[in-house]
Amino acid sequence: MWLVMEKNQKHFKKDRFAEGMLVYMVSALLLISAGLYVFYRYLGSFEASRANNVADAFAASFTDEDMYKLLQEQGFDLEMSGFETAEEILQEIYDSLEGRPCSIRRCSSEYRDDAPVYTLRVGSTDVATLYLNNSGDAGFGLNTWEAGTLKLNRDILPESRKVSITAPESCSVSVNGTPLGEEDVTESWLFEGLGEFEKTFSNPLLTVRYELEGIYSNVSVEVRDASGQILEPASGDGTSFVYETTDITHTICIKAPSGTAVTINGAAVSDEYLKEKEALTIMEGIDLYVEGYRIPQICTYEIPGIFTDRITVTGTLGDMTETLVPDENFTCELMSKAETISQEQLEDVRSFAKEYILYTCNLGADEYYHWECLKPHLMPESDLLDRMDQMYPVLMWVSSEECQIDSMDVTSFTPCSETVFLARVQLQYTVVKGGKTFDESTLLDFLFVKYEGEWLAARMSIVP
Repeated sequence: MWLVMEKNQKHFKKDRFAEGMLVYMVSALLLISAGLYVFYRYLGSFEASRANNVADAFAASFTDEDMYKLLQEQGFDLEMSGFETAEEILQEIYDSLEGRPCSIRRCSSEYRDDAPVYTLRVGSTDVATLYLNNSGDAGFGLNTWEAGTLKLNRDILPESRKVSITAPESCSVSVNGTPLGEEDVTESWLFEGLGEFEKTFSNPLLTVRYELEGIYSNVSVEVRDASGQILEPASGDGTSFVYETTDITHTICIKAPSGTAVTINGAAVSDEYLKEKEALTIMEGIDLYVEGYRIPQICTYEIPGIFTDRITVTGTLGDMTETLVPDENFTCELMSKAETISQEQLEDVRSFAKEYILYTCNLGADEYYHWECLKPHLMPESDLLDRMDQMYPVLMWVSSEECQIDSMDVTSFTPCSETVFLARVQLQYTVVKGGKTFDESTLLDFLFVKYEGEWLAARMSIVP
């Protein structure tokens, strides 16, 4: 029995040990599980609190469209010159970055654990700075983060510079398609190669320098000379451009009555430039009935080697002054416009033309009436007076019942001197002869001479 009890006692002790071991193991397992759970929760909080993950995710989702939007929102405070736009400058920056991979790294100069800051890089260019904001409690004393302010790196914006362009004043200059004007000129000096005569102009050709401030990108400069030819720069480095004109000069041709004081841009034209003198056929023989009078001539001046194409020609003859701009061939004729005729001269021309037509039509019953009306307009002892007198017997056979002058226009006027002028007159008139109506037209040149204070017709010719 003692042996049985001893055996039972040993068996009981083994059961107690097993139970204790089981409890211990279960407790240990629970503690380990709890620790693992806490550790798992900590790892989750730690991952949620990692600022690098947020920054990496931001970089991975940053697109070309986001870059363009960033440039638009933060890059538009550039002070522009007017020759380019902020949109163009920012587009150039965008084009240089488009399609390149995006990455991010800590900004060592600003990063703190409680205020993470990152540098956003596109390709090899640092384009912006990303600031993360605290978005909540991640547990275990850790914080969660979210993308906050994205600040454009101003270093990627180009610096403004000054661009200078030197060219002859006669050239047209444009930058990026925008013409430059006088307001853009900062310096000027006489164009090299001007002749001594052109140097005396009131506005001699200059070489000018344009200086443009606030230029950011590469500019497109176009310079054309007076003929429209595009010039290539003699030198240019993207900031300073120098243009030299082609050797284009003009020969100015001017016709004016002898005795006319002629100037070009304020410079007097001397007889040094007189090429020829031409007497008008209608004036030949005028000295036969004006004692001591020299036949007026039309002078032709040629002035070569003029660079400027901004030409103004002025002629002064007696109390008459006329200013003209030469035509595209740099030719002009002074004192040849009908507008320069005085009212007195115009009335004398119109009166003579009217009486001449009525005389040649032999209108009216009194056969001497129109001759007597015409005669006071003719210069005494002139061959025109003799011609008209000799015509009358012939005109008696061509009498007209009616004569109506429809129009009378002085188409040109040339003052040959203070006492002689030439006028061209276009006449349209209607004549009734023998019951029939005729529409007539004639173009006449009249030479008038101031004789004893009056303007009288001395010569006349029909223009074919």
